[in-house]
Amino acid sequence: RRLCLLAFPIVQYAVPPDFLDRHKLMEFGELSVFRSELNSRPSSRGWSVSDTLGPKDAFHTQYKPHWFWDGQAMVVTRGMMEAINGFDEVLDYGNDCHMQNIRDRAALLGGQVWLAPAQEAVEEIDHHNWFPQGETDEFLMFNRLQKDTNLGLWAGLVDRIRAGAYPLRAANFGFDLSEFFAR
Repeated sequence: RRLCLLAFPIVQYAVPPDFLDRHKLMEFGELSVFRSELNSRPSSRGWSVSDTLGPKDAFHTQYKPHWFWDGQAMVVTRGMMEAINGFDEVLDYGNDCHMQNIRDRAALLGGQVWLAPAQEAVEEIDHHNWFPQGETDEFLMFNRLQKDTNLGLWAGLVDRIRAGAYPLRAANFGFDLSEFFAR
């Protein structure tokens, strides 16, 4: 069984100011923060690209080995997830580590990340700078802060895995993903 991970390029589109209803941002009963239904692709509506996530060389015409593997658009084989026993629950807090967790442990087992061709890009709405009407960017809806990340802990755990002082296969408090799939 081949153990690999697949990533897709991601393109984020800026929402035009007249399309976003900032009052709905804090209305938890709302299903959308838009003034009207978004029933077509942002690219077909002429929305501007705010960010092309991932590496600058992400847009190409064929599958290729790569380091980029991001949460919005990624695939991992079941065999790889079983081999590493899924996400490491020790790191299940904060932000920014789950993708690296899987990618790095998979790489230690010989797994490889492949990046899909650009024509397979995933379109996403850029939500990084949304905040309610009248509030400032200090209250961002999506704000990655160093105090909320566990990337530093993960870097230390990778070193411990390489030294044999921490298990490559996630212990996850006794849960075994292989047994779950066997049911």
